[in-house]
Amino acid sequence: MKNKTSYFVVNFGVFVCEECAGLHNHFFPMGKHYLKEIFTEHWDPTQLKFVAAASNQEFYELAKEFGIEKYPI
Repeated sequence: MKNKTSYFVVNFGVFVCEECAGLHNHFFPMGKHYLKEIFTEHWDPTQLKFVAAASNQEFYELAKEFGIEKYPI
């Protein structure tokens, strides 16, 4: 399956595929984003709260308000 969700951007509250995770690593310097692999990393209770509140749709709607929903990052 192409673009299978396998990462979570903790500070944005969105799930992303491996390709998008690579873009985050390229465009955002370490310390500017918090990227975790979904299936291989340990999750603490605070991080799990971020996951429970996560919404790619809400993030998209916010980006749409600023006219940046079409940008790759």
